Amino acid sequence: MWLLLPPSFISICRHPRSFFVSQEAERLLGFSVDDWLRPGFWIDHLHPDDLGWAPEYFASCASQIEANSIEYRCVAKDGRKVWLRDIVKVVTEDGVPRWLRGVMVNITTTKRTENLLHHLAEHDPLTGLANRALFNDRLHRAVASAQRDKTTLALMFLDLDKFKPVNDQYGQGVGDLLLQEVARRMLVCFRDSDAVARVGGDKFVVLLRNVADQQDVLAVAEKIRASLEQPFVLADHSIGTSCCIGIATYPQHGKDDVALCRNADQAKDQAKDHGRNQILMYEGQRA
Repeated sequence: MWLLLPPSFISICRHPRSFFVSQEAERLLGFSVDDWLRPGFWIDHLHPDDLGWAPEYFASCASQIEANSIEYRCVAKDGRKVWLRDIVKVVTEDGVPRWLRGVMVNITTTKRTENLLHHLAEHDPLTGLANRALFNDRLHRAVASAQRDKTTLALMFLDLDKFKPVNDQYGQGVGDLLLQEVARRMLVCFRDSDAVARVGGDKFVVLLRNVADQQDVLAVAEKIRASLEQPFVLADHSIGTSCCIGIATYPQHGKDDVALCRNADQAKDQAKDHGRNQILMYEGQRA
């Protein structure tokens, strides 16, 4: 669909008005060509999140010779959010900019695919939790924020007890169902500001931001432990499991993300040495 927009002055482009639109316009958003030609139509149907910058971008296009591409969202007649890509070029007469001419393409499907691929790159495909790479980035940022704001955070390393026997006895399919249900139970235990990830096998990590003290951290860990020791009913089987949790807090047990991970993992190993279904705060190096 071709658009012709009058950019005789940059200020006009901040409130562009179409004076020619092809008949294909109705397929994009469900509005008629007459609707598109109405003054203010484009501004009125921009997605609110793009309203603050897209008009200014069009205004900047009026002062450039090169063709420009812009991606933004509009709200369709039926309320759908539609991603559009405009390729815009200034048309000159006697060297003087007169019009903006462009082609507009619906890229909603492409954007959905991009978002899906981005999500898959950062999340565990089985549980939907963050993967190791995304969690490490969140942890690094959280530590930097805690250093700046002089706040405390906690890191938990969690392993399930008796997970291998579940796979051996019931098969990997049931083991996968168990991991999915573990993830769902864990998510109930946290605030929106916290983060949880599956980092491989039956291993999970948890980040608690802005914690008041170690007792609050231990209370969350106990909530997780108690939840996971309740039987899981999966594929007509009642399956019992539990977990061991190791905890390290910033800044008491580590000044950076590397030290926190090392010490939380060590605390988890010590908890496993004490037996199943245990929680242990980092206590320093082993003797």
